[in-house]
Amino acid sequence: PYDGGGVASGQCTYGDLQMHLGFITSIAQQGKFPPDYAFLSGYKLNYPFFSDMLSASLFLFGTPLRWAILVPSYVISGLLVTGFYLLAYKITNRKSAAVLAVVLFFINGGFGFAYFIDGAKADPTQFTRIFTDYYHTPTNFNEMNIRWSNTICDMIIPQRTTMFGWCTIIPCIYLLIDALKADSRRDFIILAIAAGCMPMIHTHSFLALGMISAVMFFSYLKNAQNKKSYIVNWVIYGAIVLIMALPQLMLWTFSQTSGNDSFLNFHFNWVNHSDPYLWFYIKNWGLPFILAIPAYFNSNSDNKKLLLSALFVFAAAEIIQFQPNEYDNNKLFYITYMIVIIITSGFMCDLYDKLADIKLKKYFAVIV
Repeated sequence: PYDGGGVASGQCTYGDLQMHLGFITSIAQQGKFPPDYAFLSGYKLNYPFFSDMLSASLFLFGTPLRWAILVPSYVISGLLVTGFYLLAYKITNRKSAAVLAVVLFFINGGFGFAYFIDGAKADPTQFTRIFTDYYHTPTNFNEMNIRWSNTICDMIIPQRTTMFGWCTIIPCIYLLIDALKADSRRDFIILAIAAGCMPMIHTHSFLALGMISAVMFFSYLKNAQNKKSYIVNWVIYGAIVLIMALPQLMLWTFSQTSGNDSFLNFHFNWVNHSDPYLWFYIKNWGLPFILAIPAYFNSNSDNKKLLLSALFVFAAAEIIQFQPNEYDNNKLFYITYMIVIIITSGFMCDLYDKLADIKLKKYFAVIV
């Protein structure tokens, strides 16, 4: 905080947090719903504004603006990390794999560090600029086509809708897994209510959940013991989501995309403009991308189906640009990454167990 009520932030919040601060104060001061766009007077705010509406409510009740941002952020980040651990444990059924998945997802990075080690002996600033330069980090180095941003620095902290969206889609995937395994109508109904709230929490997460659900429906349909009950559960799920989500989509999402050629364009190869296709993902994702295929064959049938549903989200994000900024397709890619990380963590722990006779296996694990 600055004297006189101003606030400042570190570089990871670049332009995002300022936008959210504007949304929060304008929503609080307008006193109208649906709110207008803070920076274009008279235009409806179509950006998912639930997270900012929550902070606007705290601000209206007298919470200082800084804490109106921080309090929900602390709560949601805690729920996000805890929820991710619980989902990883649900999928892998191993505490060690769940812990490893948390570490790999939230402290993510591929092989971008190699660009900073190379030549560091002759020029130490080659390495130290990781800590001082903007867009010169092992996870965000545009000059070298490193675009797989760190989940904490570049996604969760500055992008409040992503933070809230991930915090919502994680329990939804958890509920979907439970609902399918137990053929539980109750879980489908709870899942549907949560999913129906998602469009104005985080539209990309809502879209990703829809794609995952579609693939999972067909994946489990063939082996469903009671196909009639199975289909009825899915119809109930879809109907509740449609009733809750469609008004949000009609009022906000579709109104900005219809007739706007900046949305929904064919665009292959995401933000890779210089590297061979596979090499781009190998150097950006690192080991999880390399291990995804063996992890798939090492998985049980349920996890194979989940991984295939994540691959469908990846494919959609790889060939369709869903918003004006091509980089923002990463909001879909990270949902795939989330599932890939969890399943590859299980595979890595299984691999570690099979190396029982290797004396130096602990040191190899640390290096990995």
